[in-house]
Amino acid sequence: MNAFINTYQDNNDVFYGTENDTKGILEKVADGNNQTDVINNALTTKLLDEPGGERKKISDDILDNNGTVVNRKFKMYCPVTSVLDAQGAFGSCYKGKSSPGIPPTGINYQGLPMDITIEMKDDNNNIFLFTVNLNVSNISGGAQKVILEYYLSMSIGNNYFDTKGQQVETVVSTSQVMYLGANNTFQRAMEMLETQSSTTGITSFNILLDSMLDKIIPYISNKYMGDFGQELSAIVERSGVPDGATTTPPERRFLIDGDRPSFVRAGVLFLECYTGIDKNN
Repeated sequence: MNAFINTYQDNNDVFYGTENDTKGILEKVADGNNQTDVINNALTTKLLDEPGGERKKISDDILDNNGTVVNRKFKMYCPVTSVLDAQGAFGSCYKGKSSPGIPPTGINYQGLPMDITIEMKDDNNNIFLFTVNLNVSNISGGAQKVILEYYLSMSIGNNYFDTKGQQVETVVSTSQVMYLGANNTFQRAMEMLETQSSTTGITSFNILLDSMLDKIIPYISNKYMGDFGQELSAIVERSGVPDGATTTPPERRFLIDGDRPSFVRAGVLFLECYTGIDKNN
């Protein structure tokens, strides 16, 4: 975090100032009277709602004034990536498609597909591709089936390596989605170790971990994708929705982030990617 601050502290695309009230911050990032949809990734910071006002969570202040904050249209937004993050009290999207309905307008939920490839090149011109595919389909009872697939592929010299990542399938309805939560993620990893121990007779945790690290890491990476999906929904053009899709994300999206690694990752991508980033967000 300190390295990020030292590198970008003079860049107004990231740091807007030292306001200590929510109204002051939102006035800095507002787009006139146009609506701005806010993606909340676990921001629990409390500030005064306005100078001399009440001390509240920034996210709660936006919810309490949904659509009217500082006379501009700031509204909480729940892309399906936020719902997949297994948010509890830290987030705003912890009841699936019915995440807190705040009168009069509630929260805007969208189950949008995503197709994104991030290409990186090192100093030796080796190429690394990270691909994220998210498919959403309607099923009975108004629920949606969500399939998330992500993987890393590499081209090093004349050699090409395709390292398959993970495929996650879950259902989004009107309750919390826990599949990518930390507890569930690590439980799946531990169950894999337990099964391997029963099969091989190996009881040493360290030996099991060393022998299965390449299989364990993809499972643990599920938790990472909960955060990363929200970042991509906020900063990528059209939230990565494929061409030809019948629905589109809100035009202006604003990420509020209480997770420092997530904030740094989103900030670096936003500032350093050559193409594909929506600089209006």
